[in-house]
Amino acid sequence: MLVLGIIAVLLAAAIVLVALVGGAGQPAGLDLGAVEIETNTFSVFLTGAITVVVLVAGVALIQSGVRRARRRRQEKKELNRLQKREAQETLPSATETKADEPTGAEDATRSTETRTDTTLTDQDRSQQ
Repeated sequence: MLVLGIIAVLLAAAIVLVALVGGAGQPAGLDLGAVEIETNTFSVFLTGAITVVVLVAGVALIQSGVRRARRRRQEKKELNRLQKREAQETLPSATETKADEPTGAEDATRSTETRTDTTLTDQDRSQQ
């Protein structure tokens, strides 16, 4: 890849040299229908080069924006997944706590049993 990059840079430099030396003095016309522009070949080349630079910069900005948006979507998706996991881990522990706590009916039954045990114990004492 490095070799291909070096070859591309050398080729671009050669094209710029040919444009500067070879066609700098030759006139060139651009007909846009209602408007006709007279210029030289170097100006046309320079306009094309600037257009390519602007195009490459625009494509780079689009790629950067797409990468950033994708990264934000992935982070949001991961955050939602972690929040759901945390919510699922929190719910069972809350259910277990509620299941361990006695309800009102269980409290009444336990206190009756305790009173019954106490009553029996008192009756046993009086019989003795």
